[in-house]
Amino acid sequence: MKRKKSFYLTLFIIVLLTFSGMTLYEYFKQFLIPDISIWSSHIITIVFSTILAFVVSFFVLKRENKIKDALNQKNQELVASKTNLEENLKRLEEASRNIKILSGLIPICASCKKIRDDDGYWYQIEQYINEHSDAVFSHGLCPACAKKMYPDMKLEEKDN
Repeated sequence: MKRKKSFYLTLFIIVLLTFSGMTLYEYFKQFLIPDISIWSSHIITIVFSTILAFVVSFFVLKRENKIKDALNQKNQELVASKTNLEENLKRLEEASRNIKILSGLIPICASCKKIRDDDGYWYQIEQYINEHSDAVFSHGLCPACAKKMYPDMKLEEKDN
């Protein structure tokens, strides 16, 4: 809407300047050349109008070129931004393909610690987590279980 107002304002100024220039020209022509023939007067008017049209056209075209240059620059910025956004989108898609997250409520047996999936099947905790995340398990024994399973072994205990 602002461009439309600017266009009409520019057009109004051009019409006003042209009208004023032609009126002043006709007024001064009567005093500067009072006994000029009608044909000479028309030729002078045509020449003056043509010069005035060239001058006005020059400034209008100059402004139009500035606007086109600004639009081209903005277009280049938009293309660069679009390319940047597409690259970021590709990186995000790649990252989202590589991410597996466990979330929500996970039903687990209070005794054997097996996990129930959405279909009602029970899995060892290691198997379930391995299938639903990128975690990798390595097994070991905590000191309490090691003492319980291997009572004859002498183990060093660390104070917690």
